[in-house]
Amino acid sequence: MLLLLGSDAAAGLSESEAEHRLSRFGPNILPEAKTGGPILRFLRQFHHPLVYVLVAAGVVTFVLGEMVDSAVIFGVVLLNAVIGFVQESKAEAALDALRSMVQTDARVRRAGGVQTLPSTDLVPG
Repeated sequence: MLLLLGSDAAAGLSESEAEHRLSRFGPNILPEAKTGGPILRFLRQFHHPLVYVLVAAGVVTFVLGEMVDSAVIFGVVLLNAVIGFVQESKAEAALDALRSMVQTDARVRRAGGVQTLPSTDLVPG
């Protein structure tokens, strides 16, 4: 494996090679998930088969002249979307907080010595 990564078990990577690999491969972090913003997150709450059924039922009751029933159905759909949006927003905030709290250090062999680096600075080899 060391030959494949171009590293030396005794000396490790040189500082210049480690910097080169860091610029080539980037930092050792997970990419941020693309959420699409609050408007898209709110609209995604309506993208469920049960919501489609409820909207269809609301349209049918509206066409039949049952305005109160139709309003209740649409109110439930809207309330469900708001609750889902709030819960998803809180979950994303919690994940962001966890992501910022998880900062680990790693012991690496560089230029013949052992160093402690942030895990974001780890490179292959």
